[in-house]
Amino acid sequence: MPPTTRQTSRRLYQPLDRNGRGIRLIELLPNYPHQTIQCKLHTVTLTSDTYYVCISYVWGDPYITEEIIVNGISRQVTVNLVTALRHLKKHWFEIERESDPDVDTSKFRLWADALSINQDDPLERGHQVSLMADIYSSAEMVLAWLSSDDRDVALGFSALNHVYLDRVHLNELPHTDWWWRNYEIWYTTSWLLPDNSGIRENNEAPLRPDEPLLHLRQFWKLNFWSRVWIQQEIVLPRRVYYVSPSHRMSHEQCYEASRWVNVCLRSDRRELLLTQQQHERTKKLAYESRAVMKLSGARYSLAKSSKEWVISACVALHFSPGLQATDALDYVYGLLAITKVPIEPDYTKSIREVYIEFVQWLISVLSTDTESEGSVYRCYRWLNRHAVGIRQLYGLPTWAPVFPAGDLRHDVNPSKVYWPPLYEPLPPVVTSVGSLWTKAVKAQTVDTVYHEPGSPDFLFKGLSSFIHDFPQMYGKATYINGRPILEELCRTLLLKDDIHWYNVKRLFIALMESGQCRREDFDPDLLTSVDSSELEEILQEWKLAAEHLLGCTFFTTEDGYIGLIGEEVLPGDVVYYVAHNNSLQVLRPEDGHYLFVSNCVLTDFDFPNVSDCFTPGQSNVEKIEIR
Repeated sequence: MPPTTRQTSRRLYQPLDRNGRGIRLIELLPNYPHQTIQCKLHTVTLTSDTYYVCISYVWGDPYITEEIIVNGISRQVTVNLVTALRHLKKHWFEIERESDPDVDTSKFRLWADALSINQDDPLERGHQVSLMADIYSSAEMVLAWLSSDDRDVALGFSALNHVYLDRVHLNELPHTDWWWRNYEIWYTTSWLLPDNSGIRENNEAPLRPDEPLLHLRQFWKLNFWSRVWIQQEIVLPRRVYYVSPSHRMSHEQCYEASRWVNVCLRSDRRELLLTQQQHERTKKLAYESRAVMKLSGARYSLAKSSKEWVISACVALHFSPGLQATDALDYVYGLLAITKVPIEPDYTKSIREVYIEFVQWLISVLSTDTESEGSVYRCYRWLNRHAVGIRQLYGLPTWAPVFPAGDLRHDVNPSKVYWPPLYEPLPPVVTSVGSLWTKAVKAQTVDTVYHEPGSPDFLFKGLSSFIHDFPQMYGKATYINGRPILEELCRTLLLKDDIHWYNVKRLFIALMESGQCRREDFDPDLLTSVDSSELEEILQEWKLAAEHLLGCTFFTTEDGYIGLIGEEVLPGDVVYYVAHNNSLQVLRPEDGHYLFVSNCVLTDFDFPNVSDCFTPGQSNVEKIEIR
C-alpha cells in the first residue's frame, strides 16, 4: 500500500522552530527535459543575506498531479507547479545575466509554498503565514507563473508589449503642445479599436479572434489574478516578473501598458468616435483589468508609505471583488502580510471564529482611528455590503461578512444620499458569542410582499400585468409624495431615486417594443415621438433594470411606502436605520433579537434631520441585538 500524504509529509519534513525564522528552500537538481523533477529541501534561517527566489502561482487542480522526487522521496504535486519548476531557473538566469554575465547558476534557490511548507501541519502553516511579509519582501525577485500553456498568454503578452513599446516611442518624441495627449490616445486606440473591430461594427457583435482587446481581456481574466495569496506575492517583493514557459514581462511594463489601455478605453467617447453604447462596452473591457490595476496601486502605495496602511486601504484589500481562496480562512490570513491586521494565523479555528475576530478588530480600530469620516464610513459600508444575511453561510451570524463574490447577497443599490457615519459616538459591540449590539431607529414595518419582479423573464412577460394590477392592489391613485402611483412604481423599478419624476410614456414605449402588450392599446403616436437614439436609450434603461431586479422582492409598508429588496422579505419584518450605516436595513424579529435580512430601498423615504436621530436623549433610539 502506497504511503498517504500525511505519512509522506512526516518522512519529508523535520519540524521547524516555531519561535524562530526558519524556512525551507528548494534546490533543483540537474536533469534532462521530460525527466522526473528531482530536488532537495534546505532549512535555512531567513536573514537579509539569504539569497532565494519566490514563485507566485495558482496551485491548479489538486487531482491532476505529477510525481517529483524531494530528498529522495516520491511526492505528488500539481501539474502547474511541476511545469513551472521546469522553466523558472531559465527565466531567473536570463534576468540575472542582464546585470551579471557571469551569474553563478548554483546559487539558485526557490521558495514555493506547496513544497516549502508542510501543508499537513496546521500549526506550521500558521507560523509560516506569519513570516510571509518577510519571505516575499526579502526575496531577490518573484517569478509570477501565469500559466503552464503559452497559448493562454502569448497573445496577451504580445498586446501589452505592443502598447508598452508605443508608449516608450511616443515619450521619446519631443512635444510641448496641449493636444499631444489626445494624439497619444488616438495613436493607441486606432490599434486597439480598428475600423473592423467588433465594437465599431455592431453594439452587440463579439470581438474578432485577432483583436488586441480580446487578447488583453483573456490575459486580465486569468485565474492567477483572482487568487488571494497573489496580492501579497505581487505587492511586497522588490522585483516581479510575469512568466510562462516561453514568455516574460516585468511588472512595471505590464502595469504601464494596462494603465494606458485603461486611460484610452475610458476617454471621452467623442475622441474615440464611439456611440454611447459602444463606449459602454469599452469601459466594461477596461474594468476587466481591475485586478491588475488594484495590485499595481497597492504595490505603489506600499512602496511610497513608511507607515502601516490606513485602515480603509487594508479593509479594501480584504473585500476586493473577485478574490478566490481554497481555504476560506485565507480571505483573512492571506492578506495579513500586507494589511498588518494583528491577527495570529491559526488554521485550527473555525470560519466563524476567524471572521468574528476580524470584525472585532476592525470595529475596535474604527472607534479610535483618526482617519477622515469618509474612510470610516467606507469601512462600515463594506461590512454592511458583505454581511451574509439570513442565509447564515458557514454558521456565521447574519451580520458577519463573507468574502467570496459567489456568497454575497443580491443587494439593491444603496441610497445615494450621504448620511454622516459619526453621528453615534459609541461604536457597535461584537460579543464573543456572535451578537452585534448597536443603536437603531425604526423606520417602517413590512406589510405586503409581492413576489415580483424576481423572475428572470419579468421584464418581457410579467411587467405588463404587474403595472396593471399593482395600482389596484395599492388602493390609491397617488403615492405618499402626491405623485401618480404608476410614476413612482417606475422610479422604484428603475432605482431612479436621484430624480424626482419619471415620464411614464417611456415605460409604455418599452412595453410596446418588447411585445408585451398590444400596440393598439396605446397611442400609436408614442413610438413616432422618439427618434432611434432615444428609443435605444429607453430600451437600454429597462434592460438594465431587468438585470438588477433579478431575484428582488417588491413590498409595501404599513404607511404605504413602496420598497425593493434583493432577498426574501416577510410581512412583519422591520425596516431600521442602523447606526454607522447609510442604507435602510430590513431586520427580522426573533425571540428578543433580530436577524439581518438585507438592505432595501424605500421610494422617497427619508428621515428628517437624520444626523440628529442618534443624539443623546432621543426617545426613538433603540439598542438592539443582531445575531
